[in-house]
Amino acid sequence: MHATLLVIGAAGGVGLEVVRLLSPVYRVLGTVRHESQAAAVREAAPAIAQVIALDLSDNGQISARLDPLLHDVQDLKGVVVCAAVCPNGPLETAAAPTLRQALEVNVVSHLTIFQRCMPALRRSQGRLIFISSYSGQVGMPFTGLYVASKFALEGIADVMRREVAKFGVAVILIQPGGLKTQMVARQMADLKAAADTLGHDEKALYGDLYRQFSRLVRRSFPTATPAAEAASAVALALRARKPKTRYAVGADAKHLLALNAARSDRAMDQICQDIFASADAVEDPYS
Repeated sequence: MHATLLVIGAAGGVGLEVVRLLSPVYRVLGTVRHESQAAAVREAAPAIAQVIALDLSDNGQISARLDPLLHDVQDLKGVVVCAAVCPNGPLETAAAPTLRQALEVNVVSHLTIFQRCMPALRRSQGRLIFISSYSGQVGMPFTGLYVASKFALEGIADVMRREVAKFGVAVILIQPGGLKTQMVARQMADLKAAADTLGHDEKALYGDLYRQFSRLVRRSFPTATPAAEAASAVALALRARKPKTRYAVGADAKHLLALNAARSDRAMDQICQDIFASADAVEDPYS
């Protein structure tokens, strides 16, 4: 009998790759935001044991759906939380409800999942793996709301790890850089729509950031790190005898995280400014 693995956000880019990679190895239980996504997950990973709908923006639903799913599970090897939202835009014009949604999905839901899964993880001395981002340590312009949620996730995961280590439970962060996923493809379309509807004042203040960020995303997307590499890091974290607390994924994440660890705040300010300025250094073939 295979050990059980719970994958939250099994329909997303990383989640689907995790399910594809690990459903032959574990008894995988997956969650999707909408029931309509379940068929696609089953088609991509026929070995998956069960798929249920779970909306992470509805915190009450998490307990109601996870408790019965895990009630009789005695061999929970791991929980992998892949779901997230990624709002972008300058902070001066950001809407407070958008920040609340990002925190709800990217942080509050993760705490609730931790709380509901800990009894089963404690029984099996399993592992809880969060898909974070280099944005959990490096605050790039234009990504402030996402950065806020990922900084919070990284901090709360550190505390979780220190509180539950005595039970033999490991809490692990995967820190990807730019990934080639459908979420990023949708992000490019959303950015264009947002830029096209900017008011005169906001365009005068932050039109350059919209342009530069859009160019950076479009330019990097064709060669972005495949989501399968993040799934491989998850597999490594699950099988390692002594897993690391963090796994950086992708050359960009490794580079920026190393710089952030070695440089001053002012130096990182300049590095971020230089990255954005580089978007205008050559003609954008997509404009």
